[in-house]
Amino acid sequence: LRLPPGGLLSPFTDSFILAQDEVAGSSGPPPPPLSDVASKASCQLTQTLLQDHFLGKGRICAVSSVESGFLRQVACGVKDRYHADVAALQVAMNYLTCLEGPFWKEIRGAGLSYSYSMSLDGEEGLLNFSLFKSTNLVAAYAKAEAIVRGFATGETPVKAVELETAISTTIYAVVNRECTPAEAAYETFFYAYQGMHDTYNREMIQKVRAVSIADVARVMKEYFVPLFDPSTSTVAICCNPGKLDDVLAGFEAHGRALQVTDLDVKDVKVGLGAEQRGCDCMRCVVPSFLTGKKMGGAPPPPPPP
Repeated sequence: LRLPPGGLLSPFTDSFILAQDEVAGSSGPPPPPLSDVASKASCQLTQTLLQDHFLGKGRICAVSSVESGFLRQVACGVKDRYHADVAALQVAMNYLTCLEGPFWKEIRGAGLSYSYSMSLDGEEGLLNFSLFKSTNLVAAYAKAEAIVRGFATGETPVKAVELETAISTTIYAVVNRECTPAEAAYETFFYAYQGMHDTYNREMIQKVRAVSIADVARVMKEYFVPLFDPSTSTVAICCNPGKLDDVLAGFEAHGRALQVTDLDVKDVKVGLGAEQRGCDCMRCVVPSFLTGKKMGGAPPPPPPP
């Protein structure tokens, strides 16, 4: 959607539209996508940074205040918003995670995890997989990996009816970005800021409609399988101390050696102003393993009465 000048949000929408017209142009063809060389170089840079610092590694921490398990796994995706695989990736993620989809039936339906998610971070070029409030992290992770590999190898076929559901879900998510005048104004500003054409969402809907069964199977093999490969991904896990040994042994069986991160009270240092205000919130209490040093500097002035 494109807001006309004036109206309820004027002068804000006028400023957004003028900025958009200057950067992207109100007419004419959309900006060309990154060249193959630039796109590959961008992904290679992300892959190099991950390889040097994170890929092949994983951390786990035990927290006695939680009974369930939490997991987030990351691998390299695509950074170019005009990349040819963006639409297919969005549809494939919705195919796996939608209501009554494979993850719903095999993971939530089996009582292995209350929730799960997959997402693509276009800014960082990262593909994310998460498990939330899992009763059995190892079994839920193994089931998700088996589902993905089944579709990637063709052992489990992609069904046309489920594909239509995933396409509809993806289109709704795109349209929902501009469901109010304020959100449409934000999208207009976002297009201008990113140097994108103002018809990006419309173009994305057309691309989503054209996604085929072969496209979904291809991106699962090309992107989702590396997401579950210990050598091309990194993972962070939080679980109850009573389940720590089982989770470590389970992921080691999957080829993932996890480093245990201790979050005892002795490893928590108080942030600036916490003692003066008697505050122990997460903004004032900083784990030392994240900072590596004590908080320095002069304390802030006391709060106003």
